[in-house]
Amino acid sequence: MMWPTMAVIATSFIAATAVLAKVVTQHPLLVVVSLDSLHADDVRPDTMPTLSRFRDEHAAPPYMRPAFPTKTFVNHHTIATGLHPEQHGVLDNYMFDRDHRTMYKTYEQFHYDEAVVPIWIQNENDGDGRYSGVMMWPGSWFPYQGKKTNICRR
Repeated sequence: MMWPTMAVIATSFIAATAVLAKVVTQHPLLVVVSLDSLHADDVRPDTMPTLSRFRDEHAAPPYMRPAFPTKTFVNHHTIATGLHPEQHGVLDNYMFDRDHRTMYKTYEQFHYDEAVVPIWIQNENDGDGRYSGVMMWPGSWFPYQGKKTNICRR
């Protein structure tokens, strides 16, 4: 029962963002929504009418093929950077540092490779009044190449 609630929240956020975005920028908009573990077949008019309508009225892939390994942080960083896991370096949700005998969530390490830049930073680096906002995306609150996005919510 959590999915319908999350879908309503996500689509409400998207709708509000679309209205406000015209005030902020004249550049084309990109909205990426990721609902972890949600199968595309679950988004139906009878179960998730708002998300279903949004999908039908806008661009949406008919399916997604996950990167391997099929872990949340690996795939979110793959989507954000456009790179394969062996290129961006995120290979699992957790990492054990033997030297410090500490377990880390891998998103705490996302920003250490300065050559890897997520789409929200790349958009702002392109300049000309481009802005990005990120909400609840793993690793989005860290600076990349010394920059944080304009709007970020954990």
